[in-house]
Amino acid sequence: MDKKYDYIVYGNDTEWCEVVNYDLKNLSNAIFVNDHVQLIKSNFLRILCKIHFSERMNRFFQLPLKNIWYGFFHKFTGIIQDDSVFLFYDWNKLSYDDGYHRYLKSKYKNCKLVFIFTNIVNKSCAYKNGYFNKLKSEFDLVITYDHQDAIKHSLFLHSYMYSKILDDDSNNKIDLDVFFIGHAKERLGLIHSIYRKLTDQGFKCLFYITGVEDHNKLDEKRIIYNKTIPYREALNIMIKSKCILEVMQEGASTFTLRTQEAILYNKKLITNNKNIRKESFYDEKNILIIDKDIEHLDFSFLNSDIMPNYNNELTELFSPVKLYERIKTAFAKKQL
Repeated sequence: MDKKYDYIVYGNDTEWCEVVNYDLKNLSNAIFVNDHVQLIKSNFLRILCKIHFSERMNRFFQLPLKNIWYGFFHKFTGIIQDDSVFLFYDWNKLSYDDGYHRYLKSKYKNCKLVFIFTNIVNKSCAYKNGYFNKLKSEFDLVITYDHQDAIKHSLFLHSYMYSKILDDDSNNKIDLDVFFIGHAKERLGLIHSIYRKLTDQGFKCLFYITGVEDHNKLDEKRIIYNKTIPYREALNIMIKSKCILEVMQEGASTFTLRTQEAILYNKKLITNNKNIRKESFYDEKNILIIDKDIEHLDFSFLNSDIMPNYNNELTELFSPVKLYERIKTAFAKKQL
């Protein structure tokens, strides 16, 4: 018997998005599509489709007749329900394709369309593409993880989603004190200052920082600049680390993926997110809050080999399954 899908999730073609939605494999009524073009079986047609939707070809005006591809983008081995929920991640080209939205609404009369931000609004693809003001008219629900954005733009608030994919209680030997991975953005000075402070106190660090020009680099062997590594590789390094560093970008007000990694894999956390004190899982023995003036910061909490042991209920709380089921139920009860 064919599966019947209640949730169709279009990711943004990144490995971390695939990891975040890993829990969906446990749902028989959900499907995750990280690259919708891969649903086209013919290699030749896939190439044509990518060209048709490419940013370069659509830079100055939108190419017509994209609707010829729409039928391919939900050809699954299963049945899509008339009231299914289609979820679109920011940075997916279909998120900004009005024609595809109309196509789905006409084909599945009672379906719902949901947009999911993966960054703060002013750093999002929707904002950069000038599509932000259309979101509420195109989608039945727009979700953000950031508290300030939710208030400012009247968006649906839900924490970052995350699926735990690695076993953290295996025989993983801790061989690193602090691990950081991220894009420099406007944070580089603070990241460098934290690194210097940690190493001055004798802690072993490994930082991966991208988006750094040569004249801004430090001559440090334990800082690897402008090298992108697969997300699973980063997770394997993190598993062998005692602590994760989270440096929030300017304008963000809510914890990120780094905090969830620390909680789900029972790691200590250093963060500049002062709002984390309000979270139920906050414990000063495991989480150190920093600010831009770090000269007198004491990182001695890293000397203890006693690691956090967070409540397993947080794993379920962060799971995408929790959010998707919450959305489906709310739509059914007409609460959204």
